Amino acid sequence: MLSFFGRSTKGKPVVIADVEGSSAAVAVALLHGDKQVEILVSERQAIPNSGSDPSTVSASIPTVLKEVSERVLKKYTEQDGIKKYGAPKAVHATLGSPWAHARTARAETSFPEARSISKQAIQALAQEAIKQPSDLQQPILETNVMRVHINGYPTAKPVGKKGKELAATIFQSDAAQQPKQAIESALSAQFPGRAIDVRSGVRALMSVINERAHEHNYFVLLVGSESTECIAIRKEAIAEHATVPEGMNTIIRRIAGEKGLPEEKTTLLRMLASDTCSAEECEVLKQGLAKAEPDLTKLFGDVFGKLAALRRLPNTCILFAHADLSPWLEHFFNRLDFSQFTVTTQPFVVQPVTQEHMQSFVSWQAGVRQDTGIGIAAAFASLGMKGDDS
Repeated sequence: MLSFFGRSTKGKPVVIADVEGSSAAVAVALLHGDKQVEILVSERQAIPNSGSDPSTVSASIPTVLKEVSERVLKKYTEQDGIKKYGAPKAVHATLGSPWAHARTARAETSFPEARSISKQAIQALAQEAIKQPSDLQQPILETNVMRVHINGYPTAKPVGKKGKELAATIFQSDAAQQPKQAIESALSAQFPGRAIDVRSGVRALMSVINERAHEHNYFVLLVGSESTECIAIRKEAIAEHATVPEGMNTIIRRIAGEKGLPEEKTTLLRMLASDTCSAEECEVLKQGLAKAEPDLTKLFGDVFGKLAALRRLPNTCILFAHADLSPWLEHFFNRLDFSQFTVTTQPFVVQPVTQEHMQSFVSWQAGVRQDTGIGIAAAFASLGMKGDDS
């Protein structure tokens, strides 16, 4: 437990936490305002009984968060983090599926002639959007105005600008109360006296994408450690959303066996994707891939089919995944098997989000294993520091 406070000298040290259905991660990061957030220490651990009844799984979350937090704080202290930067000032946590669910809704209006857009006009449209039918459960975790369009164009600072057409897109999420309370309680015990901000992982993801996306319709694949979020975005709003119970760790176990791959060996997957791997270990992995691909194709295809039941999926596919697995996943999701689910009946045009894309948001201290969920949560915290509408 960290029960003392230090003085920050370089950046603002904060705790970043990310909890998915089958794993939890904790990190210490430095927020630098307009500069990228720096991940100093990061650890992720599987939640026992994954795949069991949700109440059984959520009961294990406090223990996992305690163990991961203790390891992270030990490393942070051993690296003289307290002396250099001070103790973490706040905790930013994101919840993934199945602990949180999300939706977006859009309302729009037009005026007889161009007028100055007021805060009240935006709020009125936001209330209209909120009243639209929703599958979310009470209590609501968060409600935000995510985007404002004036005359069809997204506007970061709409108040005072003139236009004849106005549209507002709101984001809402809910959270299962038992795991949310368990997470808040566990983090409060490990980081006493700190403010704890809990948001949905989809909210964090959407904020990061909106900073860089140049298209209005696209399909997002967020490959976490144990599951993959599949989100169809239409007119910059969430249209369909589902989760596949397969992530980086489960895919690697399918390919390399139950023991998985040592961290130093995961680069072999990247070499396989570029056909530059000739070691004996690569032959074993090739056989594992050949065996795993049909099952993975069926698992993802079943979910894509459900998402595309009403409307086919956008062809542009934005892929968030670990750097070592991303090249193989890019090839996998570009396969013809999935073209039956796209608008054009052509394969997805997969655009991997690499560390080069994320480097304006996040950097990782040498030796820290990159973690997709932590990276997105940290980027979201950094955007909030820069004045995001969160």
